[in-house]
Amino acid sequence: MPLDVFVAIWHLDTRAGDTLTEFQKTTNMRTQIGLADSHFKTLGAKTGSLKIFVAPEYYFADFSAGKDLIQGYTELEAQGVVAQLQGMSNDYPDMLILGGTVAWKKQLRRGERDTIDQQLQQAKAQVLQLQPQGQQTPWHNEVEQARQNIKLKGWNIKGKLTGQPKLRWFGFNATFACFNGNVLAEIRKSTNAGEFSGENPNDNVVMIPGTSAGTFDVPGFKGIDGNTVLKVGVEICGDHGRIGQFRELVDIHVLLSASQKPGSTYAQAGGIFIHCDNAHPPRVERSVALGLFFDRSKITDTANTLKDATNLLYVQKVTLGA
Repeated sequence: MPLDVFVAIWHLDTRAGDTLTEFQKTTNMRTQIGLADSHFKTLGAKTGSLKIFVAPEYYFADFSAGKDLIQGYTELEAQGVVAQLQGMSNDYPDMLILGGTVAWKKQLRRGERDTIDQQLQQAKAQVLQLQPQGQQTPWHNEVEQARQNIKLKGWNIKGKLTGQPKLRWFGFNATFACFNGNVLAEIRKSTNAGEFSGENPNDNVVMIPGTSAGTFDVPGFKGIDGNTVLKVGVEICGDHGRIGQFRELVDIHVLLSASQKPGSTYAQAGGIFIHCDNAHPPRVERSVALGLFFDRSKITDTANTLKDATNLLYVQKVTLGA
């Protein structure tokens, strides 16, 4: 049976710079989710309908230093954001909430450097096996660069080497997929595109790349084939193509970004591609087979599209598999 999916995209400029606290941002997001839910009902959503709310990359980041100057929340602040997102998903049943990304940092703890280095090496070896003739990918390059940063600065954790950088912080930029009060997945970005550009250089924040394809199942809903659980894949901006590097396909492909142009999708034919960007227009498109690849086809159905320009919300109903 075809599955109707109701999608709301909040397309605001997250890199413009603001002085809002993370609590103020969660409050504003709750308001937007409430508006989206009302629009979903206008388009015919009922109890049990699958709904998706998406915000752009860097929504939860500290821009108090100015435009494009990204600073990370503390680990405690980030945990507070995730708890709020979980609460919102509990209050709005069957709504998958992808509240943009959360940029945060944590202080180095004893033993963590070696543990993270081992995780990165294992993920790199796993993905390398999936590539034709063991070819390196852009994802591998990001992982290796992070490993080298950890290695070079890690030897100077106690600051004993005069004139050498001291490793003090691990940085992360991730989206949390929240659904019915649970975190279904944490997808961490890999590509360093000016992450933590607003931090004090002396703090030496090293961005730790994500080590997964960014895919997860949504319980209670079936995918295109009508048998398996609905599978969603999320990519963050410069990571566009990462699902392909992990050799996976999904039913719904979401790209969260800050000025990233969309390319091919990794949603199988009949699936949905969703693009939420702070600069480019919002997109809800269908995946169509194109040789060995999948491309995006625009869905022109104005009766099932609602544009709330006042609140920067784009809302659309689309049928999975149609």
